[in-house]
Amino acid sequence: MDFTVSQDGKVIILLRPQKITANGVQQFDLDAFLQMDQQVITLVDNASNIQNIAVSPDGGYVAFTQQGAEGAKIFISPVATGNQPQVLGSCNQNPQRDALL
Repeated sequence: MDFTVSQDGKVIILLRPQKITANGVQQFDLDAFLQMDQQVITLVDNASNIQNIAVSPDGGYVAFTQQGAEGAKIFISPVATGNQPQVLGSCNQNPQRDALL
């Protein structure tokens, strides 16, 4: 579906389609392909609405957003096995409305 490559060309981040849920939502895996040892690392599996994928110049980290009902969450993850993405922050869809409540 989508991919990005680190500046040094050693890491390729791939967004791959997986299953479609019962309510019709497409699920994706976010994988890292490490060229040096031909290894594929799954960073996120079976997630929906992953967008804006960016990899650090050295290929050590990947950042992405995930769209939800309340807005987008911003994540960062080390490109290594066994790591979970961490939420850096979120963006509300309608911040002016939220300020009025």
